[in-house]
Amino acid sequence: MRMGVAGCEREGAEREFMTEKLVLDGRYRLEHFFKGGFGVLWKARDLKADIWVAVKVLRDPAEVAEQAGTSVKSVEPGLKARFLRECVILREMRHPSIPAWLGQGYHDGSPYLVMEWIDGVSLCDFIKTYGALKPSVVASIVVQIAEALDCAHRHGVIHRDLNPNNVMITPRGVVHLIDFGIALPTDPSATRHTAPGYMSPNTPGYTSREQFWGGAVGPASDIYSLGCIVYELHTGSWPFHETPEGGLEYHHTSDRVAPPVAEGAPGLPPELARTVDRMLVKRVEGRLGSAEEVHAAYHPFLPAEGDPEPIPRMTHDPTLPFREPDRTSPAPPVRARGHRRSRGAHRDTPQLRTDEAQAALDAARRELSDGPGPGPDCAALEPVRRNAVRAWGLRTELAARIQLLCADVRLHHGDRAQPSDVRAALALCQELVAALDGQTATGLHEVFLSARLGEACCMWALGSDPTPAFDGWAAVATEAAVLTEPPEDPVLRCRELGERFIEASVRAERARALLARLPVTR
Repeated sequence: MRMGVAGCEREGAEREFMTEKLVLDGRYRLEHFFKGGFGVLWKARDLKADIWVAVKVLRDPAEVAEQAGTSVKSVEPGLKARFLRECVILREMRHPSIPAWLGQGYHDGSPYLVMEWIDGVSLCDFIKTYGALKPSVVASIVVQIAEALDCAHRHGVIHRDLNPNNVMITPRGVVHLIDFGIALPTDPSATRHTAPGYMSPNTPGYTSREQFWGGAVGPASDIYSLGCIVYELHTGSWPFHETPEGGLEYHHTSDRVAPPVAEGAPGLPPELARTVDRMLVKRVEGRLGSAEEVHAAYHPFLPAEGDPEPIPRMTHDPTLPFREPDRTSPAPPVRARGHRRSRGAHRDTPQLRTDEAQAALDAARRELSDGPGPGPDCAALEPVRRNAVRAWGLRTELAARIQLLCADVRLHHGDRAQPSDVRAALALCQELVAALDGQTATGLHEVFLSARLGEACCMWALGSDPTPAFDGWAAVATEAAVLTEPPEDPVLRCRELGERFIEASVRAERARALLARLPVTR
């Protein structure tokens, strides 16, 4: 089992500054490292937050140059640019199934990136252990990957190295998409940082024809890679193998059609078989084009709350977040676009009435504002939240407000909040921001602004660099200042967080200027 990072090998002493037990910036104590393609990943202890984090540093350019058979001068600029691009990508993308950006900096002139540490097993090892999987288990994995991939694509980012070593499953069954080290913006002006004579890296058994050939890549390129993974999940085998006729690259780039997945998985529901076969079409124009389509196809096959665990029993069970959401709260993000569940999904969940949900929200609000702190009414709101999101989606104002209050409950103790509670609140706010971005209805936009402020608050609490938190706050403050009828809740949150920035001397002059422009609320 690989813990925390997949596809990396433990090796001997690394560069001089990466000495065992070194503490970066007086905060991150480096403990154990794993070597990957372009970076070295350390498991480190955040001495301030008292949590484990992942610290990624650039590999020695001389080592990479030697491996590529070229000069240090030719590879070093591209390596640093690629590394810094990964920092930007993770900083801009916020999703519960993508490791959270926590900070970045330099040590002795070398950049480093601090991310959420993911404890778990790689999907590669998971497949080796369990082989071909039942549709409900496959759906539990694929839906979570598709959510993360859809987030990346909506941010204009193509992963480019989607394979089982870059997917992790935690002991609680939450799936994470990791390693955006060779990810590429879809912006055509983005620079391809590949050294002369050094091919852009990828994993041959999971790479599309257009990427092999160095052509333009897009979301469909990641869908092909995901299709290879899904084929393997259903059948326990790759769609293509090396043969006397040619190797993996030959079979993935030729016009040879992938064998139908149903041949290797007898009894697979026809709608899933059609989806996988369309994901593996060689020509981009004929291929399934989006992660959202994959999500829609697999969502009806998710296990329902209360379903029995799979047989054989799994130590890292991806169905757990759906079968027992109480044990994994907050649950993986739930699509707010109205995908319908079938096949008895959530058949054990009682129908939620609007008046009951509103009453639960009102009771929790009173308890949080008038009492000594979260109590039984706040605790009772969490199952209401899950049912509301499932029944109505996050683009329903009542469900969105319930989720926002659940995040507030997690953050009630402010600076004394436990890191686990802060991360849970961050996940809830991220889901709201993703679901409500672009919504113009007054109530939904109000929740969107408040969720962005909650997100900024969480990022500041978890990260060493307050810059992304300040930038998020400043964006909301700037918008609130020009609204004709600014909603009261985001304005109050803006004031509170802005005053905290001033108190902590974080861009205090800019914070005062923005606070002065905020309207006076009732």
